[in-house]
Amino acid sequence: MKFLILYILFFIKINFLFAQKEDKVIIPTKYGNFSFRGQVFSHGSNYLLIGLGGVFDKERKMTQISGRVAYHIRLKNYHFQMAYHTNSDEWFLNRSFQTLHEIRFGTGIRKDEWKKDMAIFIGPSLSYGDAFMKVNDKEDFYHFSTLGAYIDLQFTRKYIYDIGLGTSVFASFNKYYTIYGIDLHIYFSAAYKKKSRNVM
Repeated sequence: MKFLILYILFFIKINFLFAQKEDKVIIPTKYGNFSFRGQVFSHGSNYLLIGLGGVFDKERKMTQISGRVAYHIRLKNYHFQMAYHTNSDEWFLNRSFQTLHEIRFGTGIRKDEWKKDMAIFIGPSLSYGDAFMKVNDKEDFYHFSTLGAYIDLQFTRKYIYDIGLGTSVFASFNKYYTIYGIDLHIYFSAAYKKKSRNVM
């Protein structure tokens, strides 16, 4: 898990380098547009996370490399997540028989601020892949496909309102391949809209 330690240290270092006094920005309590320094932004806009990290495989008692892409949308006051997650005992370009793929659909709550974004999502997942397991008293690599559930906690530090870096702590549960993980993610949002008309 050395790469995880390096990721966390990198995240702390970046936060230290970019640490600054918070700007006085008035963000509406309800979702909508607001202006800052001649720019118009949307509060609670959709966003994308791309993450890389590691997981602990409960059944096989081993750590593995993980990656994911997650898109988040807001419909009125409700937040939804659609995500693809994968983890394996090998880097992604190397073929391995020990691999989990997941398609996740969740709902959650989110707190969107000028310099940070926090959220938690929970929901069902479709899990499939290959894993070493015991079936009918025989241990071997088997293909599986099953339904499960997951939870995802996110914290993002935004360096501008649209872009940030953060960490996610997550867990996924199914009868073949339960995992607990952490990753470093890049955050992209669709918050920026346009320049204010009253600014020359």
